[in-house]
Amino acid sequence: MKLLLERWRLFAESEEESIVLKWDEVDSIFKIFHLSSVKLGAEDEHEFTPRVPRFPMQDNTGAVIEDDFTKRVSVAPTIRQAYDALMKKGVKLYLYAADSRKLNTDNVKVLDLGAEFEKCRQKLSNPEMNNIYGAQVKPKPFELQYYLMARDLDLERYDSSEDEFKTVKPSELPRQFMMDWKNCVPDAGASEVAPSGEEWILEPTNMFFIGETDDNNETVEITKRASNLIDSLR
Repeated sequence: MKLLLERWRLFAESEEESIVLKWDEVDSIFKIFHLSSVKLGAEDEHEFTPRVPRFPMQDNTGAVIEDDFTKRVSVAPTIRQAYDALMKKGVKLYLYAADSRKLNTDNVKVLDLGAEFEKCRQKLSNPEMNNIYGAQVKPKPFELQYYLMARDLDLERYDSSEDEFKTVKPSELPRQFMMDWKNCVPDAGASEVAPSGEEWILEPTNMFFIGETDDNNETVEITKRASNLIDSLR
């Protein structure tokens, strides 16, 4: 990572002008991507700090059905998969990238959720209730309540402040059950119609601002500085 950072900083004084590249061109240079709805800080190099998700995936009842306690930075191996994971069609977003394909000195360790998925499916499914863990399961989608029922856990707990029942999340379960959900995300499996390809970075990691992008033309409007870096990594 140090050598890639040095190259990035070498182009700090480059004249700013926009250049447009296709997604597949950028995909061929870097291994991991992250999209943000805002530009993160004034610098073009940003340190991402692992956090728990603000909006974890929910089932049809509004119950959380993914690991909502492991701190991580969500990334994807292609720009398309990063875009699809956010489900924001036609919206311009800010693209960050790391881990060049050319250099062997900047490898970023990632957790492949696809490799974790079958373990999650085995632990979380309730076959007797036809409740199979995943995002595209037929004939009916996965619901947290059937996982809880199989373990004699209450689906809801009373919240006296609102005088209504509140849905239990994995992070609120007793630890032995909470750990069933570790590294589990329902759309990560290869058997899904459109597997997310989601990966997690579990340590603070520097990524580089590449430019602004949207999925209308599958292009990135990159700065001259990012263009110079990409040219050096071809």
